[in-house]
Amino acid sequence: MPLIYVTGNAGAGKSTICKELKARGYDEVYDIDENNIAAWYDRATGERVEYPKKDEQRTKAWNDKHSYKMARSRIEQFAKDSKNETIYLCGQSIHDEEVWDLFDDTIFLVVDKESLKYRLTNREGNVFGKTPGELTAIMEVHDSFQLKHQKNGATFIEATRQISKVVEEIINLTQ
Repeated sequence: MPLIYVTGNAGAGKSTICKELKARGYDEVYDIDENNIAAWYDRATGERVEYPKKDEQRTKAWNDKHSYKMARSRIEQFAKDSKNETIYLCGQSIHDEEVWDLFDDTIFLVVDKESLKYRLTNREGNVFGKTPGELTAIMEVHDSFQLKHQKNGATFIEATRQISKVVEEIINLTQ
């Protein structure tokens, strides 16, 4: 069975996809923002850091000095476990190329910049992308992040459609 990485820019709908897959009875679905699968790290020292809770601390400068990365050891364990059952990991990390070799397939959720900006500024339950600095950083990497995944052979899915249609396409591609 495969280990599937469902990714896209911040605000593309990865957490929503994760919740919908779980609601449909898929047990092995994980949001990388949970369970110590990914964390923030200082780019200079490599040390793990806490994400700032206060809006005024989450500036573009803070984002430039820190990186959100998946723990390779955790992804290796998921890859081993996926030999018995399909596992979906939903999320996004700046340096996900460090673990691409462990995934059997990557699904990239495509959202145009205008829709993405609307989603980020209006979403509830996740503060990432709401500050001007974070929003600027996300918009600056929108195209390059998508191109990076295209070069890696990711399957692209238009994610501005109804969630049910997006999830159906993911299931059809990965089962």
